[in-house]
Amino acid sequence: MKLIKMFTISFIILTTIFTANDSVSAQSIIADNTIVEPFANAIEWRYKIINGVLHRRLLNVSTDTWISVWEPV
Repeated sequence: MKLIKMFTISFIILTTIFTANDSVSAQSIIADNTIVEPFANAIEWRYKIINGVLHRRLLNVSTDTWISVWEPV
């Protein structure tokens, strides 16, 4: 009797988990049809060695433009 109860509880828990995962994947598919636009620019440091000295410069990756000048690190 105890084994049947444990099996029944396990079955209910597993079916609940798999049903929840199916609904999440359906929402993901719906979300993939929308266009996502970032609000902030992506900015990265770029590094370069000039005359044996390490320099860095900020680059706006979103617009592909330099933000700063080369400065020694």
